Amino acid sequence: MSNEPIVSEHQIDKERLLRHVPLFAGLSADSLRALADVAWAGSVPAGAAIIEEGEELLGDEEGLYLLIDGTVEVRRGSSGGGDGQLLRTLGPGDFFGEMALIDGHPRSASVIATSEVHYLAVSRWDFHRRLRRDPDIALTIMATLSQRLRSRESDMI
Repeated sequence: MSNEPIVSEHQIDKERLLRHVPLFAGLSADSLRALADVAWAGSVPAGAAIIEEGEELLGDEEGLYLLIDGTVEVRRGSSGGGDGQLLRTLGPGDFFGEMALIDGHPRSASVIATSEVHYLAVSRWDFHRRLRRDPDIALTIMATLSQRLRSRESDMI
């Protein structure tokens, strides 16, 4: 998203990045700031699996990842990177793992870095802690999810 290399987490405008995640787009500035406060930056080298299909989530593991720089492939049936069915390729501004924030079920696909990747992550545990403190987050997200479901249903008709 920027040509300047990331040297410090302080260079990242977490609120701005999170605002672009559709689940969070309708949140108030205060709610978004609270989520940004618990988000952290990370990176992985090319070829690293960020998420592995079937992986169980533990209490403090990441849930949602938002790509700052780099590209990833989302694959189902992958046993180590380049095999399996390619579902999509994601780049800066894209996100994945949002279902894990909500349901905590095992990962439905693998996500493999195809270049060096810098990301912003929010753990399921931190997300749920925020929901308990600020129920408006849950109401906004439920409305967004409902809208997305209605849109998909109308596409099927």
